[in-house]
Amino acid sequence: MDLTSFIAQYGYIAIVLGAIIEGETVAVLGGIAANTTLSLPMVYFMAFVGAWLCDSVLFLIGHYYGPAIIEKLPKHKDKIEKVEMMIRKHDLLAIIGLRFLYGLRTIGPISIGIAGVNSVRFIICNAVGSALWSSIFVTIGYSAGKIFEEQLQKIGNNLFPVIVIAIVVFCIFFLIRTVIGRRHRHTKKTNGE
Repeated sequence: MDLTSFIAQYGYIAIVLGAIIEGETVAVLGGIAANTTLSLPMVYFMAFVGAWLCDSVLFLIGHYYGPAIIEKLPKHKDKIEKVEMMIRKHDLLAIIGLRFLYGLRTIGPISIGIAGVNSVRFIICNAVGSALWSSIFVTIGYSAGKIFEEQLQKIGNNLFPVIVIAIVVFCIFFLIRTVIGRRHRHTKKTNGE
């Protein structure tokens, strides 16, 4: 089952679970679904809940099982140290912003827990970060869905010419790419490469 079908079938539960497991993709798809079947405020809220729950649980794991985690995840030791340095310099910004940093999204909250950040401070900052995150990615999906819907309505009866133009453009692109590729291969052969 793909993510779109998952959201269509399970709605808001899919948004919460998807925000926990898949993240941005589900938040964006939830925003798109808010153009038709789901309520936009509920999608924002459910994406927030999933993001907040995920990071909070990971924080608690790091907080209570920190040393054991470092031993079991030695390949992530440098990432954990990187996050700890960020926390020492800018703890509020690190807690809020780690959700947006690729490669640190899972290990980040664990590292914050290991670093001994106050639980209440983390929960509040995590709520702010999760709210920002859900607002940004759900809005991207909602806006993209709106734009797509508007363009389809504008095209309306003119869909056939648009398809023909798209096919012609694709064929021209393919032809140019093929000719350039042949010339490149021919040049290599004549130069003895």
